[in-house]
Order: sequence, then structure tokens, then C-alpha cells
Amino acid sequence: MEKIKTLFKFMKWIIDCEKVDAKEVVEDILCQLGQSDEILKVSILNWNYDLKRNKDKELLKEKIKYLSDLNPDILVIQECTYHECIYFKNYYKYVNWYGDGKDGIYGVSVLSNKFKSRIVSYSFYEQKFRYVVPYEININGIPILLLVVWTKDYLRTKNIFNSENKDDDVHNLGYTDNIIEAIDFYNDLLIKYSDVIIVGDFNSFDKKPNRKEYQINIENKLKQFDIHNCTLFPRYVPLDGQNFETEITYYHRYKQDKAATNDYCFLKKSSNTNFIRFGIGHPDKWIKYSDHFPLWIDLGVKKPNFTL
Repeated sequence: MEKIKTLFKFMKWIIDCEKVDAKEVVEDILCQLGQSDEILKVSILNWNYDLKRNKDKELLKEKIKYLSDLNPDILVIQECTYHECIYFKNYYKYVNWYGDGKDGIYGVSVLSNKFKSRIVSYSFYEQKFRYVVPYEININGIPILLLVVWTKDYLRTKNIFNSENKDDDVHNLGYTDNIIEAIDFYNDLLIKYSDVIIVGDFNSFDKKPNRKEYQINIENKLKQFDIHNCTLFPRYVPLDGQNFETEITYYHRYKQDKAATNDYCFLKKSSNTNFIRFGIGHPDKWIKYSDHFPLWIDLGVKKPNFTL
């Protein structure tokens, strides 16, 4: 019954659209219905799960169990420790953690039971972008560049160290400056990879409809590589009634009246991947665990050289 409902959704979407690409529509339907062995449906969950609340050990165990029950194919986490990732190994086959140890024990992690990830060659990786970490993950024979974002601010780091050394190039970038400069630095990677996912906590505190100029600049810069915000992705129509002009991903200090969007996912338009679904976790379900609310992304990834 659910598959029939999905089919009717797509039929309605086709009727409502003035122009559609029939080949792309068929691929989308195959992804949604799961009827093609050549197109692999992949779910990604991204979440800044809040280092502060992890001091409650029982809550941490509950949080990790909750994530494992959701069972995404790829789990991307910001604000996690290496110790926590050891615990995650009870649930995930592949656990890849990275932190630079400059101002704490926290970092980012990519976890999966299906797909192994690796940091792209260190000759391409620049540590000063804290954090914009380039991973490669192979899905259905397609090498995908996964840029995991958890931006940190120079002033906050300076206060931790109580230092005035502004020449320290590991720490002297602001939140969104990390991303702007990282895009320029990883220019060759963004061109080289036909498939790119950029996801994580941008710390931009963007508010709709009065958007922050620096977040708009990031999005315009990525469009030069045909990389688009999932909520604005070409041909994409939000499902489940979400209105991305009003949805938020963050309550500052857990206060509902200080809500904004910090968390984003961007995709490169590609003939190898089909964008199926994007959703944001509802605050009521997630505020117990974190001041951020997760992003859920569903993709269909074709095998190489597969054509309809």
C-alpha cells in the first residue's frame, strides 16, 4: 500500500510540473519503490548531538541506542569523542573518527554498517579549516566526496587558550570563513568528484526569511560547482508537509525563542545519484538529546554505466 501511495505522489508531481525529464522521473520512481537492483537506496542521518549532554552517561547510551534503532546507512555526527565512537562500534562495523585535539577531545565521525569511509589523501586535507573534513565513501561502485562540516570560531578558541596569537593559522578563521576558504582550497576535489555531499553544522545561525548574507554567499559559491542546498535542489519537492522556509535545526541554549538554521546538506547534481527525500527532525522528538535537530537524506545511487 505504501508503494502505491508513493507512486501516486509521483504521478501527481508529474501532472503538476510544466516540464519534466521522463528518464529522471522513471529513475526517481525506481528509487522510491526499490524495484531496481541497479539503483541502491541510501539513507544518511546527520546530527550534531551535543557534547555537553553526553556527560550524562545513561542519556548518552539512550541516544546511541536511539540512533542505532533508526538504522541509517550512513551516520554523520558532530561533537563526538573518540571514546564515544569506541562505544558506537557495538552497533556499527565501520567507525571513522577525526579530531585535531587543538582545544578539546571532540571531533566528527562517519559511521556505517555498509560503507567504509576514509579521509581523502592528506596532501588534499588542510587542518586549519576546523572542521571541513574531506572523506571518500564508495557507494554502489561510485566514489563520493563527503565533506563533513563542524565549524569552529577563532574567538572561542582564543578564549579557551587565553592567547592573543592571531598568527596561528589553525585557529584564526571565523565560523563561516572556514567554509568559504575551504571551498576555495578544495576546488580541485569539488571538480574531480562527480558526486559530492556536503553536510554538517555550519554554525551560521541563518534565519528565514531574513537570511544571513554569508550563508547566501556560501550557497552561491557552491552553485558554481552545480552543488545545491537540498532544500532548494533542482526538481525537488518536499515531502511530508515540511516547509523549509519555516523549519529550523537549532535552539540556541535550548531556548525555543532563539531558533535558527545551523545544519545543512548540499548535493552535487549528478547522473549517478537521484535525490529522493530530505527531512529535518522535529524539535519535540530531539530536544531531549541535543540543541540541534538531525537532517535525514535519502538518495538513489546507480551502479556505474547503468542506463535506462
